[in-house]
Parts: sequence; structure tokens; C-alpha cells
Amino acid sequence: MEFLNEMYSTLVKSAPLIITAVIVFAVGMGAAYLLNKAIRKALERSRIDRALVTFLLPIIKITLYVVVGIIALSTAGVPTATLLAAFGAVGLAVSLAVKDSLANMAGGILLLASKPFTIGDAVEVDGATGVVQSISILYTQINTFDNRAIMVPNGQISSDRIINMSREEKRRLDLVFDISYQDDPEQAKKIIWELVEHHQFALKDPLPIIRVCELADSSVKIACNVWVEGANLLTLKFDLLESVKQAFDQSGIRIPFPQLDVHFDPAAPAGLPLRSEPASTHPEQSNA
Repeated sequence: MEFLNEMYSTLVKSAPLIITAVIVFAVGMGAAYLLNKAIRKALERSRIDRALVTFLLPIIKITLYVVVGIIALSTAGVPTATLLAAFGAVGLAVSLAVKDSLANMAGGILLLASKPFTIGDAVEVDGATGVVQSISILYTQINTFDNRAIMVPNGQISSDRIINMSREEKRRLDLVFDISYQDDPEQAKKIIWELVEHHQFALKDPLPIIRVCELADSSVKIACNVWVEGANLLTLKFDLLESVKQAFDQSGIRIPFPQLDVHFDPAAPAGLPLRSEPASTHPEQSNA
């Protein structure tokens, strides 16, 4: 009976604090709801990536509600220092357990905020080359040109070199053609120039550059640098390779290939035998 009396007395003394805490909690939850709604509208109207908005909204909502709960508990007289210490310990344990996921999450936020590439861009990153299909908080999906899906962790992408082949509208196509030393480089350059000049995808500005770039061991190398819209680069490359080969064949210009010439000198002494006879292991016998 004494225990019940003490409990009743404690409840009566704590009633004002409890009522105040309930009111604070109710008002705080309402304010948190309105604030979260306003933040949602502001983020949706902004230019922030939708994937990043979808990721941030639940975090903002949970943070607001946790703050309201801590304030309400503090109003009711609950020691919040111990509660915050417990939350910190739990948070530290969870962060250590999922540190790789947190690194990928941080990388995803950086990618969505800085936008080094967008969906549909052709990129080369972390050894993968292809077209970006999706960007999530943890992973980015890249489909290779032969349609293989590669899931690359965002943590690796954010710390690696990113080559975006779709960011700039114009790209330069660099080709090298080999001709033999017996052929005329000026004739070969003229043929290449005419083919480039009449191709619909080759841009006139900047002007193409067609020059001898190297005197190799068995060939004269002619560089062909042509500017092209990024979407047409492969088409122009394949067309020029085929048309230059056909034009060289028609003009009698030879494309050399590595070969080994072996010359025999009939006046040279005969070579060593491939196999020598083994020496005799029996002693010589003399006739008495």
C-alpha cells in the first residue's frame, strides 16, 4: 500500500511536467510535419537531382522527429545526456558495421550533387566503359556497348578518374594510316583529305589535320585528325577506315605489314651440322 501511495504521489508531482511534455511533443510533431512539408516542396522545385531529394527527405523527417522527441523527454525531466550518449554509441556501432555502405552513400551524394555525368552519358570509370543507365545512392549502373550491366559502387566512382565522352558536343577522331616507303605520301594525304572533305559527318570547323606523323621501321605513318559530333564518331571512324582502304587499293598504294625477309648467301661457308656424332667411349685397340 505504501508503494502505491508513493507512486501516486510521484505521478501527482510529475503530472505538470508530463502534461507539458505531451503538449510540447504534440506541438513539435505538428511543427515538424509542416516544416518537413515545406522542405519537400522547396527541394522538389529546386534543380537538385530527384534521386538525391528522395534520399534526403526521409533523413530530414526522421531527424526532425528525433529532435522533437528529445525536447519532449527533456521537458518531462528525463536526463537526455544519457539518452544522447546511448544514441551516439549505437550510431558509432552501426557506422562501423556498414562503413563500406556509408562510403558508397557519401559517394552517391557527391555524384548526385556535382553531376560529373547524367543518365545516358557514355563514360569510362573504374575500368568500365559504357552508357550510364541509373544512378542510385549506393551504386551506378553502366551498360557496356555489348549490353552487359555493370554495377559500380559510388565510393569507387567518386575516388576514381571519370572520363565523360558525352559531355562535349564535339570530339576529335584520331586515325593513323600506314603506307610503304615506295609510295608517295602526298598522294595518300590527298586521297584521305578528299574522303574526309566529302563525308557528311566530318566537321569543317576546326579544320581536319592530315600530316605525316612518323617514319616507322617498315612504313610511313599518316595521322588523320577530324572533328565530329560525339554521336557520329563511330560511324565516321568505320566509314573512313573502309573508304581509305578501298581508295588505297584502287590507287596502288600499299599498306605494309610486319614481315621478316631471310636472305641466303650461296658463297657463305656451310653452317654447323644440326647434330654431331657422339664421341666413342671404347679405347682404341692396336695390332700386336
